[in-house]
Amino acid sequence: MSNLDFFIKAKEKNRLTHLYLITGSIDVNKRDLAFEIASLILSDFDKREDLLNIIRDLKHSQVSFIKPDGLSIKKDQILELQKTFSKTSLVNAPRIYIIEDVDVISIQAANSLLKFMEEPENSNVYGILLTNNLQSVLPTITSRSQVVRVNASILNDIYETLINDEVDDFTARNISFLTSDLNLAKNYLDDPNIIEIINYIKEHMENIDNKKYQPLIRVNELLSNVLINKNIYVTFLDLLLSNYLDLLKYLIKEESYFNYKVGKSLTLGKVIKKTKYIKDEIRKQSANINISLSLDLLMVNLKK
Repeated sequence: MSNLDFFIKAKEKNRLTHLYLITGSIDVNKRDLAFEIASLILSDFDKREDLLNIIRDLKHSQVSFIKPDGLSIKKDQILELQKTFSKTSLVNAPRIYIIEDVDVISIQAANSLLKFMEEPENSNVYGILLTNNLQSVLPTITSRSQVVRVNASILNDIYETLINDEVDDFTARNISFLTSDLNLAKNYLDDPNIIEIINYIKEHMENIDNKKYQPLIRVNELLSNVLINKNIYVTFLDLLLSNYLDLLKYLIKEESYFNYKVGKSLTLGKVIKKTKYIKDEIRKQSANINISLSLDLLMVNLKK
């Protein structure tokens, strides 16, 4: 059973909860799962064939997506959400908000969120909260949510399917990091930008312990030909982070895909620091940034 099947069955039985807190394996693309849940909820009201893609592109009027602004989710972001949802909708359909990394929400923002969740007019509002670190989520939020623990089985299913279709191991692994939807996974295979990103990350990971490797040269090629907008750049960062998280699992001797040879100089502490640089870069994407300068700085930090 896929992670989405849980929500499909709940909908069939008219038992969807208005606030979910989704946690579990870092291997699961929880953001993509949240978009699929939003599509499931709205499918009775919006019959467009590309509904899921519209939601993924953050272009659906009924869906709001929040992620940390800098190092935390701030009160202003929640107030803006309230303001958006207080406006009369042009569509008679549920409204959905998705909050990524809710474990780093500020106390002030959490208080505003709790007040917002408990307002009577929000009976047709669904909240989907995402975290990799359930223990760090405020108890006041956890107690009001239905906690759903997801696993990586669907990722493994996607990976195995692609391998059986004779897709190379690294590409199959990275596409399975991106999505839990098989049709979308196959679309990614036909996307030259995605394939170029995966090829770069493979080269990057193979040379992660090579002091002679110059990542900025290849990065400049990516900037010229592939990283042409923020959505593609965020996909690049998501994949880069997934590979570093997998390397962390390898170093602490947990089950992982990582199979490159790394020297003794690549310590756990260094990889944790590099992973933090990538996470910080992802969080910066809520602001208007110069992708070229930002990526150059990231590569310099990763080379340290």
